[in-house]
Amino acid sequence: MTTTERKPNRALELLAANVERIQSTDQWKAALEVRARFHKYSFNNCMLIAIQAPEARLVAGYRKWQEMGRQVRKGEKSIAILAPMVKKVELDDGTEERRVIGFRAASVFDVSQTDGEPLPEPEMPKLLNGDDEAAIRFRTQAEEHARTLGMTVEYVPADALNGANGTYTPSTRAIQVRDDTSPKQQLKTLIHEIAHGIMHSDPTERTSTRVTELEAETCAFVTCQTLGLDTGDYSFAYLAHWADSHEDLLKLGDRALKAAESLTAALTPAAPQRAAA
Repeated sequence: MTTTERKPNRALELLAANVERIQSTDQWKAALEVRARFHKYSFNNCMLIAIQAPEARLVAGYRKWQEMGRQVRKGEKSIAILAPMVKKVELDDGTEERRVIGFRAASVFDVSQTDGEPLPEPEMPKLLNGDDEAAIRFRTQAEEHARTLGMTVEYVPADALNGANGTYTPSTRAIQVRDDTSPKQQLKTLIHEIAHGIMHSDPTERTSTRVTELEAETCAFVTCQTLGLDTGDYSFAYLAHWADSHEDLLKLGDRALKAAESLTAALTPAAPQRAAA
């Protein structure tokens, strides 16, 4: 086994160990316990929330916020969702069953619309700093490689991405990256989005967002690590948010490693051989 073959595996083990470290902290556990007390909304309601309040990150009803030690500020506009109406129905065998007989409008509010006791927050990814020549050079090479794969690359203002650092659109194979972050962060984001394009462009594949994000960010970290650029400050916390445990990364690592190997090869082409004298 060559050094280049071993390095991605060591990088994956480093990634898994640091995700486990973050998830084992008291701060992380406290944040998960708080979030477990919030209602899990249906896909349709999540869409309704996103349409009305794109920046919303944690929503609950008026009384639920009071239970959490926070108060909705006077004059705040509520976010409308649909709440099921449940009724007991008697079955033929004499037993009763609770059934949804319709829906009614209900109101929720985002945490940003409330005041009160602070909620514990899990560790958040830190934007990477660095404008060294290597990051700039690899970013240019990654842009060129994306185009050879049939993808387009565009740098756009942060407002256009609704808080994301980058996006990949499978239908158009278009990549957008924030234009106001460092070259190192842009490189990491670009590789993450290219990874989506390599691994997640099959419309017939039914893979959860959790899995695709784990694979894409694992690929980005391993690729950057192999190129000699440390992106742990961002990747460790980002993956901890998506992973159930560090075992997730080890189980899902194979496809991410293959994508990382192909990207690394594209960004570090072999030096031409000298002709024999």
